[in-house]
Amino acid sequence: MPKPFPDRRGSLFGRTPDLSHLLDRAGRKGMTAVVARAQMGKTWLLEQLAQELGEEPYRCLVGYFEDHGEGGDALLRAVSDLYTRWLSDASYRQQAKMVWKQQRNDLLAKFSLSLGHVLDKIAASQPIATVVDEALQGMISANQTLRSGGLELKPLQYEQAQKLVALVAQVSARPVALVLDGWEKSSPITVQANTLDAILRHFDDWPGVHIFLGLRPENGADRYVENMQEARPGMAELYGLPRLHLDDLAERQRLLAWLREEIPAARAAGEDELMAMIDGHAGVISRWQDDAATLTTVDDLRRRVDEANRYLYQEFDRLLPDLPNDSPARQLAIRLAIFPTADSRFWNLVKRPLLDKIDEAQLDTLVQQKILESADPPSYGHDKRWEAARQWCYKKWRVSFKREAEAAVFSMAAQVCDVEERSGYFASALAALITDVRAWNLPPLPQALCQCTASLLGQGEAVDTDNLLSVVRNADPDARARNDACTLIAMGLFNTLNRAKAEEDLPRRDALLEALRALAAQYPDEAAVREPLAMGLFNTLNHAKAEEDLPQRDALLEALRALAAQYPDDAAVREWLAKGLFNTLNHAKAGEDLPQRDALLEALREVAAQYPDDAAVREQLAKGLLNALNHAKAEEDLPRRDALLEALRALAAQYPDDAAVR
Repeated sequence: MPKPFPDRRGSLFGRTPDLSHLLDRAGRKGMTAVVARAQMGKTWLLEQLAQELGEEPYRCLVGYFEDHGEGGDALLRAVSDLYTRWLSDASYRQQAKMVWKQQRNDLLAKFSLSLGHVLDKIAASQPIATVVDEALQGMISANQTLRSGGLELKPLQYEQAQKLVALVAQVSARPVALVLDGWEKSSPITVQANTLDAILRHFDDWPGVHIFLGLRPENGADRYVENMQEARPGMAELYGLPRLHLDDLAERQRLLAWLREEIPAARAAGEDELMAMIDGHAGVISRWQDDAATLTTVDDLRRRVDEANRYLYQEFDRLLPDLPNDSPARQLAIRLAIFPTADSRFWNLVKRPLLDKIDEAQLDTLVQQKILESADPPSYGHDKRWEAARQWCYKKWRVSFKREAEAAVFSMAAQVCDVEERSGYFASALAALITDVRAWNLPPLPQALCQCTASLLGQGEAVDTDNLLSVVRNADPDARARNDACTLIAMGLFNTLNRAKAEEDLPRRDALLEALRALAAQYPDEAAVREPLAMGLFNTLNHAKAEEDLPQRDALLEALRALAAQYPDDAAVREWLAKGLFNTLNHAKAGEDLPQRDALLEALREVAAQYPDDAAVREQLAKGLLNALNHAKAEEDLPRRDALLEALRALAAQYPDDAAVR
């Protein structure tokens, strides 16, 4: 007797949509290939499909064969199983005898005689499977003999397969489903593919028949099916088996209840934690079930999760070594493994720095070789697959990986030059690497860049300024990448300075400002470092006023003046000086220090006169004149008020197109 198909309705989870789709496909003529990586639950799904196809309302006769790579004709073995299951059922066997007696003259002669021979032998109590195998071999011819299980089974030719299956369908008056699991192991795969292609080309000769394949994307088997699908869309379908469908609350609860019943260690984990560990991967559940007796802690569960994910994407052991050493394709595969999958918006931004000198056409190469799943935007597919690719590249190509990772960090850091949205994308990508760059043991400077970027975004731990400055000092003094990196470091220091103030950690704020000063002194030609310093001086100046530390406020204003004097052509520094003069002018008035207020207004006038084309300075002067005018009115100094108003009029007349002054 053939082994009954297992009914796993109680232990098969998250496959209802897939099963429904396959059952629907069974009602149409054609072929459906279920493609999945190892341990995604493909075999369980096909066995459940076979079980349910035999029930109402489908009432199919099913022939099933799972190829374990032992050699043999998969189609013949499935047909043999079809006959064995058909004739093992007493009612079907009785029906076959009746039809054979009534219609044997109308049936295909050679095949009907063999069917009669089978029925006679079964009546003599010989094992049905043996009788069927021997009888089928009597019906077919072959070029090569393949041995399996003590019986010599010869390859089945197209015409013979068609007649054998047609005979079952004709005698039983039932639809037929043939399930060939592990099809990628069929040998030779080209012969098997040619036979299936011939079946598809003449499927009108196969009424009521549907063929299901189960295969891994290996040995080029999936490409054969892709070609069949392209040639005959609808009739041939390649169905990529997705991860488990666990969005439905009832299905999740059913799974969780089963886990806690069958896997004692799962009782110690929360629902969300369990679902996150499974992440739709059937292989995780399978490993937990197999090792349930030895799993005692949640950490044990996690270890099995890691094992399952490594096994799931073992294809990289086959795909990545084929990329030549130092080839553009290998370089690009590594670079794309460093950062998480990019959406279209992010990819369009990072494309140039990430590709660098690599031809974008290499993306198509990686897709064709099944390394990437898409090229625009490039993606390794599921996050777990990307993680597996990254882990593989780091372990197998460590030197190349670290070199590419360091270069990528510098390249991305050079793009973080302001607080605009575009820079935010690059900053987020770098901040996400903060833990990874440490684990990869990259040099101190790229680690510092990721840390500063995290700080820039208000994430991560506090920046160790002494260590940071030491890292910058010890970096290659001729490296352009290091100079680009200083921009990001300066921005990170500035942002952390503001965080320290918000936390009322004034000593730390002051230390960060000193670090900014030291960095600017170390790179006197880097304007992108000077601007964060000017901003830091301005902000701390305002902090000092709020803290009523007027000596520090005045000292910081002098530092701003000195910086602007040192770099007279730096408009950004000059703007922050003008803002500092204006703010301190207002502080002086609030403190009733009118001489200082008036002196600061004169200083603003001098800067504006020195740089007549600087609209930012001019705006601060106009605001200063307006405020001083209002002060004069409050002080009942009407001549001064009128003089300030005339000064405003003169400024507006001098710059008639300046809306801020007007």
